[in-house]
Amino acid sequence: MKTIEIIKLSLNVVLFALAGFGVFIMGFRTLLNPYRLDIFNTAGLSATVISVWAIFCMIQSLLIILPRTLVIGCILLLINNFFIISVNFKAGNTEGALFEAAMMSIPVILIWLGHPYIRWTQINAM
Repeated sequence: MKTIEIIKLSLNVVLFALAGFGVFIMGFRTLLNPYRLDIFNTAGLSATVISVWAIFCMIQSLLIILPRTLVIGCILLLINNFFIISVNFKAGNTEGALFEAAMMSIPVILIWLGHPYIRWTQINAM
């Protein structure tokens, strides 16, 4: 039983790093250079909207990192994925929209697995 829990913890840490730190870095880099992402420019979004989206990404990733706000951060990540899917469709990029649709499973799995720190304390308590 403990082996299965360690496998779940490993999956949780990988998804947590991708959702928490990856989205924060993407938001921070986009905030520094709003014209970095061509898909938003193709969709006709202004630099202000892109900067607000970048700040939203950074806030949601910080909420995912904190144990008590994991669910709220994951819900905001789902909203973010819907936004990116709509931007991709508006720009005519169907492949990007399908990729983001597949990425929508990450917050759902994170909610199901829970926060890695809490899972780690539960495994050590066994």
